[in-house]
Amino acid sequence: MAFIDRFVGLLTSALVLAQPAGAALVAADWVDETAGVLGGVGFTVTGGDSHFPPVLMSDLSGSDYSYAPLKNVEVLQYRTNANISFVFDTPISNLLLYAGYWRGEFVSGFDEPASVYTLSPAFSVESGFTKSQIAGPTISIDDDVTDFDGGILSFAGPVSSLSITYTAGADLDYGQSLTFAVDLAPVPIPAGIVLMVTGVGCLGAASRRRMSQGQM
Repeated sequence: MAFIDRFVGLLTSALVLAQPAGAALVAADWVDETAGVLGGVGFTVTGGDSHFPPVLMSDLSGSDYSYAPLKNVEVLQYRTNANISFVFDTPISNLLLYAGYWRGEFVSGFDEPASVYTLSPAFSVESGFTKSQIAGPTISIDDDVTDFDGGILSFAGPVSSLSITYTAGADLDYGQSLTFAVDLAPVPIPAGIVLMVTGVGCLGAASRRRMSQGQM
């Protein structure tokens, strides 16, 4: 009986300690336009033709970022029509990309081709990009609809590298921004362990009732 009580107590304590404490969202720390650190993992940047100044502070907490808002974080500012790619030292799970002011054209009122951004690997839009057209790996921002758009993209599975290729549309001399974040929340407790603790607890309660009835 005492053994069962101790066993249940230990398992309950372990479950309490292991409970997720909510999303642990960590934003990228940009060393400069060529490198950064995300959740303790380094990454390098190729291309981008960074716009001056290359690293800015930005508030990413508006409606376009409602999925996982961030306040006062560093972002990389780079030229609109430059291709850019990233390589992570080790694959990143739960990767989020925050796009800021991605452009559809450079001067309002002119009928120019849509700006098309092609991303690899495949992504999902978690929030924002409400004025863009999403088709497979591409985001199209048409100047007939909006000059700018942005939001949060997520990627399935661990990501070791990421590329953004630009075609058509906006002018070279303007900048737009992006940054990354990663969710470092603890892994949820397997349902089997929860059921085991519940079952052992029930056994302990039943044993106590039998002993109490025997004493009466």
